[in-house]
Amino acid sequence: MKVLYLDAFAVALNPTASLAAALVGRLGGDLVLYGPGMSSEADLDGGLRAFAERHGPFDLAILGPNLPVLDTRPNAASEAAAFLARFAAFASDRDTLVSSLSDILASISDLPATTKAIWLLNFDFYAVTTAQIEAINRLGLVVLGPNEQVVEPVDRLPEWAASEKHFARKRDRMSDNFRRFLVENPHRTIPLPHFVADAELCFRALAPRRYAIAVPGVEYVMRDRAISALRGSRLGMAPKTAFQAFRFAGRLGLRPLARFLGLRLYHGAFQQTLMDTRYVFTARGGFGIPVRKFFEIPAAGALLMCVPPNGFDALGFKDGVTHVECEPDQLVDMIADLDRRPEEAQRIADAGRRLVAATHSLSSRADQLRVAVEAMRNGAYTGADWVDGLFTMRKGM
Repeated sequence: MKVLYLDAFAVALNPTASLAAALVGRLGGDLVLYGPGMSSEADLDGGLRAFAERHGPFDLAILGPNLPVLDTRPNAASEAAAFLARFAAFASDRDTLVSSLSDILASISDLPATTKAIWLLNFDFYAVTTAQIEAINRLGLVVLGPNEQVVEPVDRLPEWAASEKHFARKRDRMSDNFRRFLVENPHRTIPLPHFVADAELCFRALAPRRYAIAVPGVEYVMRDRAISALRGSRLGMAPKTAFQAFRFAGRLGLRPLARFLGLRLYHGAFQQTLMDTRYVFTARGGFGIPVRKFFEIPAAGALLMCVPPNGFDALGFKDGVTHVECEPDQLVDMIADLDRRPEEAQRIADAGRRLVAATHSLSSRADQLRVAVEAMRNGAYTGADWVDGLFTMRKGM
């Protein structure tokens, strides 16, 4: 299998985006890379069409997470370059990014590739326009991201979702456009959620960890309620001082996340919190898509306490077995109960880590992607679902 991976190289704030190329590299076969930061100046100057003619044809072309393929604005390349300048390290200079990204966007339709797939894990699934759906169809793209198991209809979102900032900003643009695409095109969707690298697995026991509870990340509605419920309790909460310092530096225009050391410090502070806390709470946002924290927390050996996202059972997570489900106002009592049963708490934490290592690791995702791509090459792919933690191919229709 000959695979072309297109992207702009950058060490991103979201670790999944930085690991995308590594996952594609695990597919085996002949891997060809192209894009700013991954190609020579001569290749970039010559353009993607000329490069593809020399190195193609390809069985598979994958469009990476830094390419603004579905940004329908005329300045999409400039916006993508500006984003990388704020939230990624080692990105190419602005002029190179704008020129190369513009060329890639103009050349995708002509790529000599049997299958073209787009990485859509970090996408706004509920504000998708008809123009974006038309672009997916015009380019004949296969979506690497969620399927309808986790993208619920708008009218099924919880009432409290409307109070989230992200919901309010897009209230007038909310639609089921993307969900309809998923339902109507299972043969063009490979359901691959977030995953972790082997280095994120931690085998430290719960007992020696300094903190009882942590609520990391942006304080969405449910996380904010959890923090409020924990105030006044005597539970030792992991501090968020480092993350607050990064936010303050960002407001000052210092761009701490645009430097490799800054990103490493940010990721290191986050990983330290997970590795030094017994119980870590997170919750679905209003839209319910499984974010990376649902995989990072158990991978780090902490006991995941959560308001679960859509499709969590299908991904293999079981309440009381791999994690503990609870509402924010139940946290204090449930932690007290778990502290009275330390062996049971350790068993749940261990089971969560085992599940992520076996099913939601980088190597596992590569295996799942490979199976789907091979089925496509043989004309036998009709879609896939997650069933009790197994990536399961749909039977022929």
